[in-house]
Amino acid sequence: ILPESLKLLPLNTLALLKNKALTLDAAVVRSDERAFLRQRLLTLSAGETSTFVYPRMFALHNMPASAGYNNSNGEVSLPPTMSLSAERLDTEGAYLVENGDTMVLWLGKALPKSFLQQVFDVHALAEGDAKNLLLVPRDNDLSRRIVAIVDHIRSRSASFPTLQVVQQKDLAEAANAAAAGRGQAGLRQLLRRLPLHRPQPDPEQDAVAPLPALADEGVRPEFQLGLI
Repeated sequence: ILPESLKLLPLNTLALLKNKALTLDAAVVRSDERAFLRQRLLTLSAGETSTFVYPRMFALHNMPASAGYNNSNGEVSLPPTMSLSAERLDTEGAYLVENGDTMVLWLGKALPKSFLQQVFDVHALAEGDAKNLLLVPRDNDLSRRIVAIVDHIRSRSASFPTLQVVQQKDLAEAANAAAAGRGQAGLRQLLRRLPLHRPQPDPEQDAVAPLPALADEGVRPEFQLGLI
């Protein structure tokens, strides 16, 4: 059992292990790109580092009514973030994933035609068509809201995140196959491998040399930080 302050540590550790800045898999990242990303990590703020390590994911097909509009502070309201897991992806959904450096708009293979029509002005997508899609404001509410969300994220980033539109079969199947080939574990597998338990107190040792409560909490050895 992890203390409250460390409950997200396994998740962030897994994210770091899968991040391009740390992976040594040449099929995922080139050596010069990996060197650049490691150097860039040193320049990021705490909030930017958190997003870079564990990207944010938003569902765009079922946004709250307020998402995409200016709030009382004059800023664009974003949809709620979701757990960054393939299990959360719906074949009838559209999801935006961003890490402050890159944005990916993932389109499910059963995404309603009405969404494609309003956002991209197309009725259907054949295999490989996603790379030709452009996200620009169109004459409908859904399109303007999504563009406003993307523009807001870009305005808050130190760089100008690029946007890549991908189809489900372009990304999910290839990613699953690649992950299986590299033997990367998911969060459940990682948690099963780690001894996440509190050490049992030794009454005799505590009686001889009791430790202060704060010091005891500060040296808990359950887990040490070693991202998808």
